[in-house]
Amino acid sequence: MVRLLLLATGLLLCVSHGLCQQPDPEIETVFEGKFAAWKTWVNEHTNSSTHTSCKEFEDIVALGPKFLPLLIKKIQKDKSNFSLTTAIRLIAQVRIPEEKWPEGRMGDSISAVNVYQIWWHEDRKNIEQTYHALKSRWDELKASPDIERTEMGSPLLWYDQTAYNARSGSLLVYGRRHITDLGHVYISVEGLGIDILPLIIIDLTNKRYDFLSIFMKMTQFHVDRAKNIGDQVDDILAWWNIHKEEWMMPE
Repeated sequence: MVRLLLLATGLLLCVSHGLCQQPDPEIETVFEGKFAAWKTWVNEHTNSSTHTSCKEFEDIVALGPKFLPLLIKKIQKDKSNFSLTTAIRLIAQVRIPEEKWPEGRMGDSISAVNVYQIWWHEDRKNIEQTYHALKSRWDELKASPDIERTEMGSPLLWYDQTAYNARSGSLLVYGRRHITDLGHVYISVEGLGIDILPLIIIDLTNKRYDFLSIFMKMTQFHVDRAKNIGDQVDDILAWWNIHKEEWMMPE
């Protein structure tokens, strides 16, 4: 376990100082081929709603995190590539908070070009501080006697609503209709994207499991629920040490 902690810590330092993800001379060639195929689709289909739903776009998303610098360069060079901000969001699994957007323009495709450049070049520099600040707020709220809890005493993050559709006789479920203060912190942590995976790994190594579900959601890792939590975490740490390079975000 100590060895795993050292590996995780070294990985975090690697991310902080940009030592991971050495450039692969073939990466740009692969990317340009996928990009050219997507641009051909875009030029042949004027409806922008199809630009992020075609196979060519899915092929770009499938390239993964190490191709993110090239995506950033494409939107920086030409704003007509604004649809690539969706690829950036999907790969990084990041949610840019409302305060980072121009007023009244959250989610706007054109605004996203500048928003994602700022996120990449500036906001990510503070990812560790942001994560720890949110974790401190999480601890503060979780310990408060005033937060909303279930009858069993578990902290509540949000409520869902279930409505009855009289026309079809079916039930309609609306997720996260009421989000608690603790829930807002959880969503903010999750919104930091895969940049925080090495930080969660360090927490797991230290037997802190608060954001284990975020790790599993981002990586699609499935634990064996028949095992105790310690064995589940050991499985995750072993998996991470094999697959971590697939998830690392270049500086």
